[in-house]
Amino acid sequence: MSETADLRINDESYALNVITGTEKEQAIDISLLRKQSKFITFDDGYDNVYHNARPILKALGWPYTVFVNPKFVDDKYKRHMTWAQLNEIAKEGAGWVYQQALRWV
Repeated sequence: MSETADLRINDESYALNVITGTEKEQAIDISLLRKQSKFITFDDGYDNVYHNARPILKALGWPYTVFVNPKFVDDKYKRHMTWAQLNEIAKEGAGWVYQQALRWV
C-alpha cells in the first residue's frame, strides 16, 4: 500500500501519493492535485485574458494567476493588460505575479 500525504486547502482535501527515490528521498506526487484543483496560469498579461478568459473563469469560480512582465503593462500597442485591469482581477480573487527578471535568452 502506498504512503500518502494529506493536503488541505480551504474546504478541499487531497490525498497525494508519496514517492520514495532510490536513496530513500521522498517527494509528493502533485499530478493528482493538478488534475483536481483546476488552477490555471497565463503568461505575459495579454489583454485577451482579461476580456475573454476572465469572464469564463470568474463564472466557473476557478482560480487563476497571470504572470506579468512590467515592461509590457500599459504598452503602446494595447495588447497587454493595464495596471488598473490587473488590480481589478486581483480584487476579484485572481493573482498576478510581477516578474522582475526581464532578460530573455
